[in-house]
Amino acid sequence: MRLSDFELFIFDFDGTLSKPTLLVSLLRYFKRRYNVDFILSHSELFASAKEPEISGSKAEKEESFYSKLYNFYSFFFKPKIKKNAVEILEGLKKRNKKIALFSDGKEDRIRKELAMLGLEEYFDIVLAADAIKIFKPNPTPLLLIAKNMHVPISKSIYIGDMAVDILTAKFAKMSSCAVGDGLGTTQSIKKAKPDFFFENLEAMKKELKI
Repeated sequence: MRLSDFELFIFDFDGTLSKPTLLVSLLRYFKRRYNVDFILSHSELFASAKEPEISGSKAEKEESFYSKLYNFYSFFFKPKIKKNAVEILEGLKKRNKKIALFSDGKEDRIRKELAMLGLEEYFDIVLAADAIKIFKPNPTPLLLIAKNMHVPISKSIYIGDMAVDILTAKFAKMSSCAVGDGLGTTQSIKKAKPDFFFENLEAMKKELKI
Protein backbone atom coordinates (compact mmCIF):
# COMPACT_ATOMS: atom_id res chain seq x y z
CA MET A 1 0.00 0.00 0.00
CA ARG A 2 1.35 3.42 -0.96
CA LEU A 3 1.36 6.35 1.42
CA SER A 4 -1.07 8.24 -0.81
CA ASP A 5 -3.61 5.39 -0.59
CA PHE A 6 -4.53 6.06 3.05
CA GLU A 7 -7.77 7.92 3.80
CA LEU A 8 -6.99 9.19 7.30
CA PHE A 9 -3.69 10.84 8.17
CA ILE A 10 -3.16 11.32 11.91
CA PHE A 11 -0.18 13.52 12.78
CA ASP A 12 1.84 13.89 15.94
CA PHE A 13 2.69 17.53 16.62
CA ASP A 14 5.94 18.22 18.51
CA GLY A 15 8.89 17.33 16.31
CA THR A 16 6.68 16.11 13.49
CA LEU A 17 4.93 19.25 12.26
CA SER A 18 6.54 21.77 14.58
CA LYS A 19 10.00 22.54 15.83
CA PRO A 20 9.30 22.31 19.57
CA THR A 21 10.70 24.69 22.13
CA LEU A 22 13.63 23.54 24.27
CA LEU A 23 11.35 22.98 27.28
CA VAL A 24 9.09 20.58 25.36
CA SER A 25 12.10 18.75 23.92
CA LEU A 26 13.66 18.23 27.34
CA LEU A 27 10.44 16.93 28.87
CA ARG A 28 10.28 14.17 26.26
CA TYR A 29 13.64 12.75 27.32
CA PHE A 30 12.68 12.44 30.97
CA LYS A 31 9.67 10.19 30.34
CA ARG A 32 10.40 6.49 30.59
CA ARG A 33 7.39 5.50 28.52
CA TYR A 34 9.05 7.13 25.50
CA ASN A 35 11.94 4.66 25.67
CA VAL A 36 11.66 2.06 22.91
CA ASP A 37 13.34 -0.72 24.89
CA PHE A 38 11.12 -0.14 27.91
CA ILE A 39 7.97 -0.21 25.77
CA LEU A 40 8.97 -3.37 23.91
CA SER A 41 9.81 -5.20 27.14
CA HIS A 42 6.62 -4.04 28.90
CA SER A 43 4.15 -4.07 26.02
CA GLU A 44 1.47 -5.61 28.25
CA LEU A 45 1.29 -2.27 30.11
CA PHE A 46 0.35 -0.34 26.99
CA ALA A 47 -1.13 -2.53 24.27
CA SER A 48 -4.74 -2.82 25.54
CA ALA A 49 -7.32 -0.17 24.74
CA LYS A 50 -8.81 1.66 27.73
CA GLU A 51 -12.02 3.51 28.51
CA PRO A 52 -11.38 7.24 28.11
CA GLU A 53 -11.93 9.59 31.05
CA ILE A 54 -12.86 13.17 30.32
CA SER A 55 -10.93 15.78 32.29
CA GLY A 56 -12.78 17.17 35.30
CA SER A 57 -12.63 20.31 37.41
CA LYS A 58 -9.29 19.41 39.02
CA ALA A 59 -7.71 19.02 35.60
CA GLU A 60 -9.15 22.37 34.56
CA LYS A 61 -7.49 24.06 37.56
CA GLU A 62 -4.20 22.40 36.72
CA GLU A 63 -4.62 23.49 33.10
CA SER A 64 -5.21 27.04 34.22
CA PHE A 65 -1.93 27.07 36.15
CA TYR A 66 -0.12 25.40 33.26
CA SER A 67 -1.65 27.87 30.83
CA LYS A 68 -0.30 30.83 32.79
CA LEU A 69 3.14 29.24 33.01
CA TYR A 70 3.17 28.45 29.30
CA ASN A 71 1.99 31.95 28.35
CA PHE A 72 4.99 33.38 30.20
CA TYR A 73 7.41 30.89 28.65
CA SER A 74 6.05 31.20 25.10
CA PHE A 75 6.44 34.98 25.21
CA PHE A 76 10.19 34.37 24.97
CA PHE A 77 10.33 31.01 23.18
CA LYS A 78 7.89 30.53 20.35
CA PRO A 79 7.30 27.30 18.40
CA LYS A 80 8.15 27.18 14.72
CA ILE A 81 6.57 25.20 11.94
CA LYS A 82 8.77 22.73 10.07
CA LYS A 83 9.54 23.25 6.41
CA ASN A 84 7.06 21.50 4.08
CA ALA A 85 4.48 20.92 6.86
CA VAL A 86 1.93 23.35 5.47
CA GLU A 87 2.42 22.10 1.89
CA ILE A 88 1.74 18.52 3.00
CA LEU A 89 -1.39 19.47 4.95
CA GLU A 90 -2.69 21.60 2.08
CA GLY A 91 -1.98 18.85 -0.43
CA LEU A 92 -3.82 16.24 1.62
CA LYS A 93 -6.79 18.58 2.05
CA LYS A 94 -6.99 19.15 -1.69
CA ARG A 95 -7.17 15.39 -2.17
CA ASN A 96 -10.06 15.25 0.31
CA LYS A 97 -8.07 13.21 2.78
CA LYS A 98 -9.15 13.26 6.41
CA ILE A 99 -6.56 14.81 8.72
CA ALA A 100 -6.31 14.56 12.49
CA LEU A 101 -3.79 15.38 15.17
CA PHE A 102 -2.95 13.37 18.28
CA SER A 103 -0.36 14.64 20.73
CA ASP A 104 0.86 13.75 24.21
CA GLY A 105 1.26 17.47 24.86
CA LYS A 106 -1.09 19.52 27.01
CA GLU A 107 -4.27 20.35 25.11
CA ASP A 108 -4.16 24.02 26.05
CA ARG A 109 -0.61 24.37 24.70
CA ILE A 110 -1.27 22.37 21.55
CA ARG A 111 -4.31 24.44 20.60
CA LYS A 112 -2.48 27.69 21.30
CA GLU A 113 0.48 26.66 19.18
CA LEU A 114 -1.76 25.51 16.33
CA ALA A 115 -3.41 28.94 16.39
CA MET A 116 -0.03 30.68 16.54
CA LEU A 117 1.22 28.70 13.55
CA GLY A 118 -2.03 29.01 11.57
CA LEU A 119 -2.58 25.26 11.38
CA GLU A 120 -6.03 24.87 12.99
CA GLU A 121 -7.95 24.88 9.72
CA TYR A 122 -6.27 21.72 8.41
CA PHE A 123 -7.47 19.30 11.09
CA ASP A 124 -10.82 17.55 11.31
CA ILE A 125 -10.00 16.38 14.85
CA VAL A 126 -7.42 17.58 17.38
CA LEU A 127 -6.94 15.30 20.38
CA ALA A 128 -4.50 15.77 23.24
CA ALA A 129 -3.79 12.85 25.55
CA ASP A 130 -4.42 14.77 28.76
CA ALA A 131 -8.01 15.51 27.65
CA ILE A 132 -8.87 11.81 27.99
CA LYS A 133 -6.12 10.83 30.45
CA ILE A 134 -4.68 8.20 28.12
CA PHE A 135 -1.14 8.64 26.88
CA LYS A 136 1.20 7.11 24.30
CA PRO A 137 1.96 4.33 23.64
CA ASN A 138 -1.59 3.23 24.56
CA PRO A 139 -3.52 2.86 21.26
CA THR A 140 -6.90 4.12 22.53
CA PRO A 141 -6.61 7.72 21.21
CA LEU A 142 -5.76 6.54 17.68
CA LEU A 143 -8.66 4.08 17.75
CA LEU A 144 -11.02 6.82 18.93
CA ILE A 145 -9.97 9.14 16.13
CA ALA A 146 -10.42 6.49 13.44
CA LYS A 147 -13.83 5.56 14.87
CA ASN A 148 -15.01 9.17 15.00
CA MET A 149 -13.75 9.82 11.47
CA HIS A 150 -15.51 6.64 10.22
CA VAL A 151 -12.34 5.34 8.60
CA PRO A 152 -11.19 1.70 8.93
CA ILE A 153 -7.93 1.12 10.81
CA SER A 154 -6.54 -0.43 7.62
CA LYS A 155 -6.99 2.91 5.83
CA SER A 156 -5.52 5.02 8.66
CA ILE A 157 -1.91 5.97 9.35
CA TYR A 158 -0.13 7.72 12.23
CA ILE A 159 2.82 9.99 11.42
CA GLY A 160 5.34 10.79 14.14
CA ASP A 161 8.97 11.48 14.89
CA MET A 162 9.66 9.16 17.84
CA ALA A 163 9.69 5.42 18.44
CA VAL A 164 6.77 5.81 20.84
CA ASP A 165 4.63 7.13 17.97
CA ILE A 166 5.40 4.09 15.85
CA LEU A 167 4.66 1.68 18.70
CA THR A 168 1.40 3.47 19.52
CA ALA A 169 0.31 2.85 15.93
CA LYS A 170 1.43 -0.78 16.10
CA PHE A 171 -0.60 -1.37 19.27
CA ALA A 172 -3.61 0.09 17.42
CA LYS A 173 -2.86 -2.27 14.48
CA MET A 174 -2.55 0.87 12.38
CA SER A 175 0.11 1.69 9.79
CA SER A 176 2.89 4.03 10.89
CA CYS A 177 5.10 6.62 9.26
CA ALA A 178 8.21 8.17 10.81
CA VAL A 179 10.11 11.33 9.99
CA GLY A 180 13.74 11.28 11.04
CA ASP A 181 14.42 14.96 11.72
CA GLY A 182 12.39 15.34 14.91
CA LEU A 183 12.93 14.51 18.57
CA GLY A 184 13.68 10.81 18.17
CA THR A 185 16.97 9.30 17.01
CA THR A 186 17.00 7.38 13.74
CA GLN A 187 18.30 4.33 15.59
CA SER A 188 15.43 4.26 18.09
CA ILE A 189 12.83 4.93 15.41
CA LYS A 190 14.07 2.11 13.18
CA LYS A 191 14.09 -0.24 16.17
CA ALA A 192 10.32 0.34 16.37
CA LYS A 193 10.04 -0.72 12.68
CA PRO A 194 7.79 1.90 11.05
CA ASP A 195 5.94 0.98 7.86
CA PHE A 196 7.28 4.13 6.20
CA PHE A 197 10.40 6.12 7.09
CA PHE A 198 11.45 9.48 5.64
CA GLU A 199 14.50 11.52 6.57
CA ASN A 200 12.36 14.66 6.67
CA LEU A 201 9.03 16.14 5.57
CA GLU A 202 10.51 17.09 2.20
CA ALA A 203 11.07 13.39 1.42
CA MET A 204 7.56 12.59 2.59
CA LYS A 205 6.17 15.35 0.38
CA LYS A 206 7.98 13.89 -2.65
CA GLU A 207 6.55 10.45 -1.93
CA LEU A 208 3.04 11.93 -1.77
CA LYS A 209 3.75 13.87 -5.00
CA ILE A 210 2.48 17.09 -3.44
